Amino acid sequence: MLPSGFSNLKAEDFPEQKSWIAKLLQPINSFFSSVNTILQGNVTFGDNIPCQNINLSFVSNGSDFPRFIKWNIAQNNPNPNATLPPPVDVRVCGATENGVGIVVLIAWSYANGLITFPYIVKITTSGVVGLTSGASYNINMRGFP
Repeated sequence: MLPSGFSNLKAEDFPEQKSWIAKLLQPINSFFSSVNTILQGNVTFGDNIPCQNINLSFVSNGSDFPRFIKWNIAQNNPNPNATLPPPVDVRVCGATENGVGIVVLIAWSYANGLITFPYIVKITTSGVVGLTSGASYNINMRGFP
């Protein structure tokens, strides 16, 4: 790991090569700065993997939950009118029921710009069960193109 006091190289540090080394040091300093940021743990998953964060927050009546969400991975695309690749995977990152962590399984499909969730079930010590009526759910997922 680079030391936390890491500083950029300067053309003045190389007086005999000052005329040409400044052009070389700019990309080197940029690279070292990026590496230092990564090594210090300041890079998130979203910085490296294109994905759409999907958050479903709802109160269930036992069988009702949000069924559709718009696939908008292009929100960070420089060409927002580009054709979106369909998602290849949607993964649950975490879920809570009334603020307590739970394990859920989702079924999903994609068509016409929408991700559809036909089923969401939870896994308990008793097995796979439906969502509890009246419970508040927060399910965080990531969709990958």
